[in-house]
Amino acid sequence: MFFNTRKQAYSHVGLYVGDGQFLHAPSSGGQVRLEDMNGRYWVARYNGARRLIDNESNS
Repeated sequence: MFFNTRKQAYSHVGLYVGDGQFLHAPSSGGQVRLEDMNGRYWVARYNGARRLIDNESNS
């Protein structure tokens, strides 16, 4: 998942883990934490997402 947190597209990234939740480190050296991607802060800064693994081809 990509976010604009510094008035620049793709300035922050996170990993979607399901159920509307994603993992990210809030700052360099910061503790990794779980966030709700539907929170007001994240919704306003969401730039998009890409799939890294295609589950359909792994069957």
